[in-house]
Amino acid sequence: MTRQTIRKSVDKVKAGDYKKVAENFYGGAVIAKDFEYWNAAGVLIVHSVIAFADAICIKIGGVKCQWEDHLQVIKLLREILSASSENKKAFVHLEKI
Repeated sequence: MTRQTIRKSVDKVKAGDYKKVAENFYGGAVIAKDFEYWNAAGVLIVHSVIAFADAICIKIGGVKCQWEDHLQVIKLLREILSASSENKKAFVHLEKI
């Protein structure tokens, strides 16, 4: 039996807010990279990925992960999204980030 992630219900209309946050983190990462602030760029990319994952979970499932362990958001994505070969590759890529 697979243990489900702890999730919190979120109105699906909030998905756009999380997407906007993700885009802002990404934009900050690009600027940090341009100034060769590598650590800041890396941290901002990770936060962007987490916010994008939250946006997807909210848009499709109306939930977001409530764990502090950021890898749990990948488990939630696996629960919500189909197990297509494309998604499986994306999950592996996310785990590496």
